[in-house]
Amino acid sequence: MHPRLKLAAANAGVSIARNGRTQRSRGRVIRLFSEALGFVYFGSVDPRRDEQVVRGLTVSATHRDLHYSSGAYEGYDIQIVDRLDVSLDANHNVVRRQWLIMQTGLADEHFAPHIFIKPKGQTEYNHLFQALNTLQPVHPTGEPSEFNDHYELHSHLDYLYDIEQLLPPAVLRVISAHFWPLAIEIYQNSVYIYSLHAKLSTHLLETMVKNSAWLAQTLDEQSETNTD
Repeated sequence: MHPRLKLAAANAGVSIARNGRTQRSRGRVIRLFSEALGFVYFGSVDPRRDEQVVRGLTVSATHRDLHYSSGAYEGYDIQIVDRLDVSLDANHNVVRRQWLIMQTGLADEHFAPHIFIKPKGQTEYNHLFQALNTLQPVHPTGEPSEFNDHYELHSHLDYLYDIEQLLPPAVLRVISAHFWPLAIEIYQNSVYIYSLHAKLSTHLLETMVKNSAWLAQTLDEQSETNTD
């Protein structure tokens, strides 16, 4: 089958799957959790018609945002989206990926390099780095062994000093202890937390929202300290 036809067929399958039992279950968990926090649940978002609300490294021309909600937690604006993407790999095989993403806006605009903290062993993110060669493995001074056991930190090598100021060893230890196996991205004054869990739960969402707010507050505090 021609690659374009193969991708079209896969996307047609996604349109059917979005109304399937698994997707309805994921949507139900997100909706109930959002209502409990006082967030507004909007359902699916069409990136072709609606303003793109959640960006980050997983944005693509083929992704679908099936479940979206927005609200505030601990003084931070937070968006939740369940993102499904179907694409072709280098061998023209159909690859289906789904991420639960939580975006938290930092309180103040301040400089922060583009950083992606990838859990070791999660190859679902590898293709994203192939399209963005500015993100390279970086090892901050004093990087704790427990962090290195669980995560790989990717950023621009020229910003190593800034990374060390924003993410000192104490912060990296907390990330290794409380975030695993979630991925983290810091980009354009926002924190993104990614989950690859096939089954969503209230506990997972609670962990993500608490971790998101904690990291956003930590980055704000570190930035204020470094500019004093």
